[in-house]
Amino acid sequence: MTDKQIAWSANFYVFCVAYAVGTATAVTSFDFENFVLNEKLMSIGTGCLFVVIVLFSFVSGSVIGILGPKKGMMLALALLTTYFVGYAAAGFVGEESPLQWPFFMISAVGCGTSVSLLGAGLGPWVDRTAVILCQEDEELNLSEVTALLMANFSVILYGLQATFMLILAALQGFLHLSYPVIIVIYGCVSATAVLIMTGVREPPEPEGERQGTRSCKDQGRITLRHYRDPRVLLLAMVPLTVGLVSAWKQTSITGILKETIGENQLGVVSLIEAGTAIFFTKVFEKVIRCVGTNPVILIGTVFFFAMTLLSLFTNLAHDGWWIAVFFVLAGLGNAVYDTAARVIFLDHFPGKRAAVAFAGMNMQQFIGSAVFYFMGAGGMDREVKSKIQTVCTMVLAALIMPCLFLADKLKQKTVDDSSDEELESSDDEHL
Repeated sequence: MTDKQIAWSANFYVFCVAYAVGTATAVTSFDFENFVLNEKLMSIGTGCLFVVIVLFSFVSGSVIGILGPKKGMMLALALLTTYFVGYAAAGFVGEESPLQWPFFMISAVGCGTSVSLLGAGLGPWVDRTAVILCQEDEELNLSEVTALLMANFSVILYGLQATFMLILAALQGFLHLSYPVIIVIYGCVSATAVLIMTGVREPPEPEGERQGTRSCKDQGRITLRHYRDPRVLLLAMVPLTVGLVSAWKQTSITGILKETIGENQLGVVSLIEAGTAIFFTKVFEKVIRCVGTNPVILIGTVFFFAMTLLSLFTNLAHDGWWIAVFFVLAGLGNAVYDTAARVIFLDHFPGKRAAVAFAGMNMQQFIGSAVFYFMGAGGMDREVKSKIQTVCTMVLAALIMPCLFLADKLKQKTVDDSSDEELESSDDEHL
């Protein structure tokens, strides 16, 4: 590796640490909201959080384009602190207090805007770093380098999630701290991510792209153009499926866990999920180098089907520690999403569209989650809701590969049309 490649690689991994410290603490604390909030608030409040993510994701790509990836990420991490403040306050007042509602709603707004910005900012950071590394070595393949960066990013993210799960188990098992106190501790740790991000250098845009930040008008045009592209809807099947699986795991599987092996084991099964994701992100990165991204997406589809079929036709989730199988499958699904799916999105929408594309992934991922959390607020029986979620997941999973095939066809047609236009332009110049 050249000195430039080493410097930009190191810069990217420091960025990953900052991102992971902020999000891993939030995700870990989010997993035990079942035990902090009253049931109705958990459904409505979390649904509102996801609605904020969905709505703000329409503009978060533009915000990143206007501010630049570094300033956008610092803003996102700063907003994340409001999530911990509101969430901790909701925990301290208790489930019976009416004050729990406004406190958690403040938390939901802060977290929702933060998550949408974090997702959007990741896209250009990975895309630009991959381009810089490939410019230094013509033998490197852009998709393979992108897959490597995404895999290592995921290892850092899930590694820190696993670490915070272990810390959670220790804080509960040995120090017997309450969940609100743990939320405060994690909030303080999350705040350090802003300081880490100040030391990171923003990667420049590739040559040929407009340098610097863009105006609101320019960024608005990029966003509108992106959402008019039919490939956006075709590629949405993977994030939609992942979002449904996440909501199903949080509302149904975690609820069953409370009744079987006990809520104190949440850290253990979440650690299993994170460990599975860490291991298989590296496995899938190697597979992508050999056979490309589409076979990995196919493997992910099999995992999604396995989860739903086991839920519908077996009693595995209620059979003690066998519930961990669902967390293993969720980890496998996350590994597919964080490697192959993200690489595919950057392959279809590189450069100035990367932030908008990743913001769109966020929006698609949380649409289903928002719907199913609101279903819980309506008093629907948990088993009925779980079956609806699994059937919807199966339908979306069945659409993943056909839609991916069509998106690839449209991409090839776009490339061919661009080549024809360049040839015609060249012929006109010669004439």
